[in-house]
Amino acid sequence: VEILTDSPAVLNVRKWVLEMLLAECPASKQIRALAAEYGVTSTRFKVENPDEQCLLCGLCVRVCEEVVGVSALAFGSRGTSKQIATPYMVPNTACVACGSCVSVCPTGAMKARIDLVRGDVSQRTGGGHAH
Repeated sequence: VEILTDSPAVLNVRKWVLEMLLAECPASKQIRALAAEYGVTSTRFKVENPDEQCLLCGLCVRVCEEVVGVSALAFGSRGTSKQIATPYMVPNTACVACGSCVSVCPTGAMKARIDLVRGDVSQRTGGGHAH
């Protein structure tokens, strides 16, 4: 069995997926750089939020629950309103400000959202971002 990873059909699908990712998180430097590698500089799909960086991959939710064991993050809402949030959309004191969610985030979106988890993290950790 021969597996082709760089055939025209595969490259076409990659470009299509990158266009969709650009529509979902156009502010992500990582997504824009990867798209540029494949010659994708714009998307034909509707961009809802031009400042969005989050892919909704769920890695932050999983690391918080499965590795750290505190479940301070969850998926909030459903459908097109789905987002990474805290349970019940309120600051969560279960967060230990370990920064695991920030370190696993493939787009850097959690760096901008870490304060949403526990409120103002700098007041609880002695300043700066959680690492």
